[in-house]
Amino acid sequence: MTSRRATMPLRASIAAAAAILFGASCSRPPAEERATAADLAAHVRFTAMWWSEAQMEGLNPNNPPPKNTEVVLTRWEYTDPVGVPHPDTVDAVVTVENRGKFPSPDVTATVESEWNIGPLDDKSAAKWDKAVVLTKTDRFQIPAASTHTTRVPVDLKAVMDRLEREQRWPHALRITVTVDEVGGKPAIARAQVEFPIRRGD
Repeated sequence: MTSRRATMPLRASIAAAAAILFGASCSRPPAEERATAADLAAHVRFTAMWWSEAQMEGLNPNNPPPKNTEVVLTRWEYTDPVGVPHPDTVDAVVTVENRGKFPSPDVTATVESEWNIGPLDDKSAAKWDKAVVLTKTDRFQIPAASTHTTRVPVDLKAVMDRLEREQRWPHALRITVTVDEVGGKPAIARAQVEFPIRRGD
């Protein structure tokens, strides 16, 4: 009788503890759903400041007004000192898009550059140099159906001037963006865009 009486309070204690744990697990809110890699996409475009069409009318290249209009560029070329944009610096505008119904996990974006370098007038002999990291963002999260944008300036003129002194030329710029999940999967989104650079005649 003594042994049976001793085990009954023990069983009751175990049952009570199990009930408390079960109740706590039921009351805990479910983990928040997150967007998946399939919901995320990376994009790159190039922009620069240039003169507006109104400013170009009668513009004196020797005494030009400030460039106050942002334009989207698909290439750099010096074929017209005014009408065709050929800025000293461009912005690589990196956009990470969340097309899902839930917020993204915490991510970072790494932006790398490569230059296609060769003789001044022989693009066919140009080769891609080693990739260089331009920036790696702090961690960020993208709400559902939203975007996150980072601007990375690229000094074209500095590279052109340096190479031209060596009778070489950067025939193209390549920007690669890799989006990594913090503490999770690498390269859940990626984009790569080339930007041709054409010397004038």
